[in-house]
Amino acid sequence: MAVPNTGQWTAGICDCGGCGPCMGAFFCYSCLYGRVVHRNKHFPRTPEETGFSYVNSDCLIMTLVNYVTGGCGWILQLMKRTEQRERFGIEGSGLNDCCCTFCCSPCTLAQANLDLKTRAEGARLLDQNGAPAQTYEKQETGMVYQPPAAPVEVQHVHEEKH
Repeated sequence: MAVPNTGQWTAGICDCGGCGPCMGAFFCYSCLYGRVVHRNKHFPRTPEETGFSYVNSDCLIMTLVNYVTGGCGWILQLMKRTEQRERFGIEGSGLNDCCCTFCCSPCTLAQANLDLKTRAEGARLLDQNGAPAQTYEKQETGMVYQPPAAPVEVQHVHEEKH
């Protein structure tokens, strides 16, 4: 199923995408966070194609932040949610992201996971059908600016009318 940038999340805030992601969001929050960050970094490739591991650096960072701050890891998730929303042109605001993430971090994390999965499947499907797939990957190098060309002197020829 091809998913264009519709301006909407492809899944609702309570759409977990099945029992597994729902349970993961509530009982292994840091692991699902690591998966969502990995999906974002390697979009539209599947986690299996890119050597994904449930215990990765993002998972460990989330665990450490939650442990040290007493549960403020939702702020990391807020930043990733906002990044994902802006990347795919999803309507919303920073305040909306903040309220959703603070009030129900597992639900918004499961929503982000399902949204990325659905968009990636659509992008891969477009690529298999011969249409150009949008990869949404960040460029590694910055834009290169060329110096302006030297000005060219234009000579005007005046014709006399008789």
